[in-house]
Amino acid sequence: METFDLARVDAAQRRLAAIVGERFGFGVDAVFVDESDRSIPPGIADALYVNRGDAWVRTTLYDVAEDRVLDIAWGDWLEAAEAERRAGR
Repeated sequence: METFDLARVDAAQRRLAAIVGERFGFGVDAVFVDESDRSIPPGIADALYVNRGDAWVRTTLYDVAEDRVLDIAWGDWLEAAEAERRAGR
């Protein structure tokens, strides 16, 4: 198994926490899609996002596997991630 860079996840956590202070949010939360089939180590969240109080409200989300920040509702991101896993991607 290749080495996973936890520093980039920690950096994303700090950036998202800073966003909470700048705009409406209830903290930074994590999303775990499927622990049994993943490209990142067990116990590491699939995504981190600024909790805006509703799964369908657009927010800032960090996709850990893709190492990218998105402006998307975390509920939409989760549905897409689950669909990709069902399709075998």
